[in-house]
Parts: sequence; C-alpha cells; structure tokens
Amino acid sequence: DDSVTTLAVPTLRDAGAISQAVADSVVAYKARNLCITCHGGSASTPSPMATNQHATHISAVYGPGNYLGSEYTACQACHIGTTATHMNGSPDLKSGNGSLCLGCHAGQLVDWKTTTRIECTVCHAQDAAVLPNGTQAPYKGYFATKGHGRFAVSNQCTVCHDQNATHITGTLGDSKRLLMNNDNTLCASCHNNAAVVPARILNLGTHVTKDNVDIACRECHDTHGTGNLSMIRSEIRGFNISYTDRATTLVETTTNRGLCQVCHTKTNYYRAGVPESSHFTSGCLDCHTHTSAGGAFKPIGGSCDSCHGYPPAPKNTATTFGSYANWANARFEDYSGGGGAHLVAAHISPFAKVEEGWANCTTCHNGGAVGLTPYHKMVTPVKDHIENVTVQVDNSLRFANSFTIYTGAKLTSVPGANQTGNCFNIACHMSPSARWSTER
Repeated sequence: DDSVTTLAVPTLRDAGAISQAVADSVVAYKARNLCITCHGGSASTPSPMATNQHATHISAVYGPGNYLGSEYTACQACHIGTTATHMNGSPDLKSGNGSLCLGCHAGQLVDWKTTTRIECTVCHAQDAAVLPNGTQAPYKGYFATKGHGRFAVSNQCTVCHDQNATHITGTLGDSKRLLMNNDNTLCASCHNNAAVVPARILNLGTHVTKDNVDIACRECHDTHGTGNLSMIRSEIRGFNISYTDRATTLVETTTNRGLCQVCHTKTNYYRAGVPESSHFTSGCLDCHTHTSAGGAFKPIGGSCDSCHGYPPAPKNTATTFGSYANWANARFEDYSGGGGAHLVAAHISPFAKVEEGWANCTTCHNGGAVGLTPYHKMVTPVKDHIENVTVQVDNSLRFANSFTIYTGAKLTSVPGANQTGNCFNIACHMSPSARWSTER
C-alpha cells in the first residue's frame, strides 16, 4: 500500500495543555476521593453522606442538592477542604459572608444535628435565605396573620405545596411545588367546597375583562398574605397598591392607579391613570361585589331582586313571613322604608310564587323597566342615596294620564331628608293613599 498515514505530533505547547488538564483531573479526583474515602460519597455515589443534615443538603429531593451539585462541589459549598487544615480534626467550615450557612439561614441558624424539617418561614422570612448566586427566598412572613394561615383549613403550607418535591434549584420561581396547576382551579378547590369554606366566600365569582375573559385570582391576590386587606398584592403590574380600607382605598385619586384602576383600560369608569370625574370613588363594594352575577365586581342590577328580594318586606314583618311563606326569596328591604306595603294582600297575593316571575311587580312598577326617569331614578351609590322611586301604574288602572300617581320615596345621607310616598289617581286610590311605609 502506497498510502501514508500522517500522525499528529503534539507540539510542546499542546503537551503542556494536556499535562495541565490531566493534572487538574487528577487533583479533582484526589480531592473527591479525599472526602469520600472517609465520609462516604455525594448523591451520585453508592454511599452518600448521611450524618446529621448531610442527607438533607446532598441527597434529599426537597433540599438544595440540585443547586449544590454533585461530587466534590457539594462539599466545597460549606467546607474549605484542604488537607493542610483538615487533618487537624476540624470540619473546616467556611465562615463569614461566603458561608452557605449564614446565607441560606440568615434569619435563623438551624441546629446541624437536628433531623426535624424546618418551617417554610425560616427561609421565607424578613431576613430571607439568599443562595450564593443571589437568589433570595420571597418573604412570606404574613402567612400566619394575614394570609391563608389564619384559617384552620389552610394554615399549613402543605395544603397547597408538596413538601417532598424539588424546591431549591437556584432559579427563583421554577419549583413552586404546587399540588395543582397554578390557576383558578387551585383556588376553586376550596372556595367551591361548602365543607371547607363559609357561605360568605363560597363560589366566589371570577373577575373578568370587558371582553368577558376570566382573570386569574393570583393577579390580585397573594394567598401567603401581604400588608393589605384580603391578601391583595402590594404590587400589581409594577405599581404599589395600598388597600387598607374597604370603603375608601379601592380607588386612588392622586395617581389614579389604585386597586380598581391599575389594570383598567377599557372600562367606562376608573381607567388606569385617568382621573375619575363622574363616578363615585368610595363605597365601590356596595354595588360591585365579589359575588356579582356574570363575574366578580360587575355592577349589581338588571332585576328587581338584585336590590330588593322577591318581594321586599318591611322590617316589622315576622321573620318567618307568616302566611307569606311562598315567597321563598323574600327578605327585608335593603333600606328602611323600602319594603313598605308590599305585604298588603291587594298589592301582592300572599300566595304569590317565585316561578310567577315579575308579573306581580310590573303592574305597578312601569312594566318592569328600570332606570327610566322619572320611574325609578337612583343616584349611586344606592346605599347612601335613593330618590324619586316612582312607579308607572298600568294605564288600565289610571283615571287620567295627566296626574301624578305616586310621589316618590327619598332616602339620602342628609339627616331629616328621608321621606315616603303615597299613591292616587288610580282605581284603588282616588285620593292620596296612606303612606307607603310606616317606618319613614
């Protein structure tokens, strides 16, 4: 064969590089074996370290083993590991700012000999655990006082988190260890369960966009608790949120970036960054409740019983509603005087049934129309100011279309300005009737 095979002959420079690489490997190998010869191996060896908290830090899934790495690097995180100093019998722990112990356990150093699992808030504390790469455990110290920890059914982190899953990886937020997907189904797993939560927070509506798209509960709430009421986040979309009073801090009138305004771009009122000049800036929850039909915080209204019940009953009515038991949804009026004389049999039969719909109401109440001046004028917020609650009686019952048939009830926040009304110019009342309500 005439072919010639050319062999690459290492140069002096190549030889030096190879020698250095070999030397480094030998040193690393010797260093590795220097530890495991006496102590056992790392998580990747048949006999990992098992004394005291070594297992937690090296081999336990829930520990920092994924971050510390394997082999000799795991030892180097806490130990100096040189033969010159180690043979004196000292464990040669790193100390000071470079110590993993003082970084990860900044707020509370844990006894190295204990085998008890530490509480989550030891790391997620005011003095938070900080890994050497700068990753800091988020503060969760409000959990027990302002978060779900206040409630017996959810006062343990393990209600939502798997304590045995991977957690400490050196990358913030990549291992939350949640038992369910981090979406609204996680919240609904408790809030749609009557055996777990009370009626006032059962089946809470989901807030939706103007285009009727569901918004994640976590957009506004942090179940671990914050300095705000109702576990409202202290920061939403880059803006600081202060929600300390349910009546007055939903809307912010200086920056116009309060809780209700921070996300809004398509709403009729409370748009982000836009001063509100026509709508009320307090008492929002009186009309925009978390349990509103069709989505949380949609304004109540659209049917009589959104405010009144079927039908509204005066406060002096027996709580059992007596012979009016057929009114399954009857409730006391939401404002004094509103129930009035609905219970007079000539107005609504005591045998009226819910399934009859609003037929029993529309005879007097303008055919069911609402919000039409002057038939049912309301000035929001309804809780503080209702006036000119007039009616338009069916024309077949009126003597003349040109006469007023009802003088409106009026309820305001002004002392002494409240008044009731009476009916006339109808088949039942040729002259002004008795006052509709004896309470106002």
